[in-house]
Amino acid sequence: MTLRPPYTTFPYGNDVVRESHNYLPKTVASSEMDNAVAAVDPLGELVKNLYDVYQRPIQLTWDGAKFGIPDVKDGFFITHTDVIEIIVGDKCLNIFILHLWMMFMNDWSTSLGYGLLYGFLEPQCIHNAKDRHQECEHYIETWLKESQ
Repeated sequence: MTLRPPYTTFPYGNDVVRESHNYLPKTVASSEMDNAVAAVDPLGELVKNLYDVYQRPIQLTWDGAKFGIPDVKDGFFITHTDVIEIIVGDKCLNIFILHLWMMFMNDWSTSLGYGLLYGFLEPQCIHNAKDRHQECEHYIETWLKESQ
């Protein structure tokens, strides 16, 4: 008699991984799916690349002039810890990540013709709100109205 755990109904000898001979039917794509444009999913791409970042930090180039630093030749590194902070969202982000985000948002909003919204994105203007909720709300509303 062979012993087996209580959750199985067959002996261990048969409890092996096998190739399945039952093939799943192929799904048929609709014409809507053929014409669909792939959605931009930066967070999904970041998750896909997480293992690569875990193995070795990624060096990114950046425009130091945007931060008042002329002639920058070196980039900065994004580490596995930085990526986890972005994905999980339960910690304050590293200042380099905030710089990268600000550069991206500035370029992106300018390319869309919303360059005036850049002031809305300045975190120091709404940082440490604590009991100043009304003041921060007023700041955001003012920038939105002025940018239109």
